[in-house]
Amino acid sequence: MICIPRLLAAALTATALLLPALPASAQWVASGRWGSEDRWRYVTPGSWQVLRSDHEAHPVSIHAEGENHLGRITIWCRPGTGESMLQFDAYRGDALHQPLAVSATASPPADRVTLVIGEQRFERALQYDPAQRVWTARDMLDEAFLQAFAWGSRMQMLNAQGAEITSFRLNGSGAAVSALNATCQE
Repeated sequence: MICIPRLLAAALTATALLLPALPASAQWVASGRWGSEDRWRYVTPGSWQVLRSDHEAHPVSIHAEGENHLGRITIWCRPGTGESMLQFDAYRGDALHQPLAVSATASPPADRVTLVIGEQRFERALQYDPAQRVWTARDMLDEAFLQAFAWGSRMQMLNAQGAEITSFRLNGSGAAVSALNATCQE
């Protein structure tokens, strides 16, 4: 039988209990804080903001944090190509699969999700990257989704079993869609 000194056992137990509570610092500055450590502003959950950058692949992106700071969505598009992507991160719930690692030969795990805006439902597949702790979906921005998103008041994200992952108010979503359209239609 292995004998572990009491002090070491206590330290290991404390570490094991505290690690799951620590946020992944690379994902956000803090709940509701958008930006960098030295330049940030508070944004209430569900308030969509437009960020412009010099990044050629996605010069404009829209962002919001889920209700109760549960998850964050970033959506961007590539001008002139019709390509778009959704990134979902900062999620600490249990409604999505979060394997610790994926074999180098295996394809990333996918979760089927439904985005519900009013009465409309949009099925998407989220690919999980355990190294980055993010889910991504490609080709997000079809006309029906953009119309519902611009005019809706709330968007729910449901897993394949119908359980809510998180929800987003759609404050400022009309301006966010206008920014995407203006950039992506170039």
